[in-house]
Formats: sequence, C-alpha cells, structure tokens
Amino acid sequence: MGKLQAYITIARPANVLSSTADVINGALIATSALSWSGDNSFLLKGLMLVLSTACLYAGGIVFNDVFDYDMDRIERPERMIPSGKLTITEAKRFGICLFSFGIFFALMVSFSSAALAFCIVISAFTYDAKAKHSVIYGPLMMGICRGLNMLLGISIVSNSIIQHVYLALVPLFYIIGITLISKCETGRIKKNILDAGFFFYLLACSGLITILLVKEFPLLSILPFLFGFLLLTSIPIVKMQVKVNYGIIRQAVKNGIIGIILLDATLSAGYAGPEFALAILTLLPVSIALSRYFAVT
Repeated sequence: MGKLQAYITIARPANVLSSTADVINGALIATSALSWSGDNSFLLKGLMLVLSTACLYAGGIVFNDVFDYDMDRIERPERMIPSGKLTITEAKRFGICLFSFGIFFALMVSFSSAALAFCIVISAFTYDAKAKHSVIYGPLMMGICRGLNMLLGISIVSNSIIQHVYLALVPLFYIIGITLISKCETGRIKKNILDAGFFFYLLACSGLITILLVKEFPLLSILPFLFGFLLLTSIPIVKMQVKVNYGIIRQAVKNGIIGIILLDATLSAGYAGPEFALAILTLLPVSIALSRYFAVT
C-alpha cells in the first residue's frame, strides 16, 4: 500500500459522505424560500461547504486514530498507524491540514460559516482527545458536531442560521441516542445506557415529526422518506428493548448510521422537494461502494 492510499484509508471516505448529506440538507433548507435559478453563487458556496465538511469530518477521524494509537496496537493492529503505513507525526500533520482546509473552505462562504467550522474542529478534537471515553460527554460532543454540521450547511445564507437553529436539535438528539447505544456494542451491556439511547432517539423522531407537521409540508413529498427512515432505524431499536443482545445492538447502530442520510433526505423532501431528497439518497449507494474498498472503522 502506497502513502496516498494510506492517507485516503485513514480518512474513511465512505463515512465522510454522511457529513456531506448534513450540509447539503442544511443548504437546501436555507435556500428553499429563495429564488436562485441561474444563480451560480449558491452552487459555488454549496460546493465550498461540502468540501469544508468533508475535510472537517476526515480530520476528526484522523485524530481519532491518533489518540487511539496505544489501544489500536493491541485491538486494531491493521489500522494505518499501528501497522506502520503512517507514522503518528504524518497522521497529525494530515489531520491538521484537513482541519485547516475545512475552515478555509468555510471562510470562502462567510465568516459565520468559518466560525461554525472552527466550532466543529473544537468539538471533534475534544471528542477525540477526551470526551469519547465518557458515557455523558462522548455522545454529547458527537451530537454537537452533527448539529453544527447541519448549521454549517444552513450558513450558506448567513442570516438564516438563527431562524433555523432549532432544526439542529434533531441531529443532536439523534446522534446522542445512537452513540449511547453504541457504547454497549462491546463489554458489559448496561440497560440504563440503552434506555437513555432509546429516549434520545424518540426525542429526535418526535422533533422531526413535529417539525414536518407544523410546517404543513405536502404529505406525498415527505411520507416515503419518513417511513423509510423510521422503518430502518426503529425496528432494531424496538427489538433491543424487548430482547437485548450484541447482534441487535450492532444492527441498531449500523442502521442508525445509515439512517443519518435518510433523516437528511426527509427534511430536504419537506423544505426543497422530493427530487432533492432523492439526490441526497444517491449518496447512500456511493458510500456503500466506497466501503468495499476502504475501511469504515
């Protein structure tokens, strides 16, 4: 394996696509009430924000491996750093470059976007360095990263951030729930942690449905995506409440991660239309295809 492939592999390109779905969804929400036909500036800003979130997410993944080095030497020796394909110094430099480019691309859109990107860097680094080992702060920091990521997309129209800031609560609660559940994938299964994850999942779903109802979006536009999201994510989570085992927990986490793209598509279907939601869903098979060639964990 060459250095280039090692750098690409440590960034987990298949995982990065879920972060771009958040930003595309946010951008569609912010511009849904605007007439931007023929206005290429929004397309350029959208591209900058997609590049920004891809770099930010990849940077967070790289530093995750940096801080996990000692543990990975025993548990995940095939990863890029413990296997010797990249040194810790090379990985650190790569992570810093990714974070820097993430902020730079956001700055090309607005200072508000750059400020959000900087907050994502702080949140991701805090998670990697300290918070991920905490049952409370780990899920919270992950949720904050996802909520800020949606706002990064919304920042394509700077003055719409405050107007739509409440929408970030949906991915915030959702990711807190999925991350809590993932804490029981290995080691001793703790029912109270699973129950807390289930609670935050319900909060996210309730918030999503409430928003869709209050906004009075056309039912035919949103129902296929909403039902798809709920069916995919709820079945293993409900099963988990009836019969707890590692297989069901891992399925709940896996479906929950895939469900991020469906969650984004559901909101986009309401705000921008089903055709845009379908465009977001195309990221799913691309992510699956990339996962066949590059590690996802």
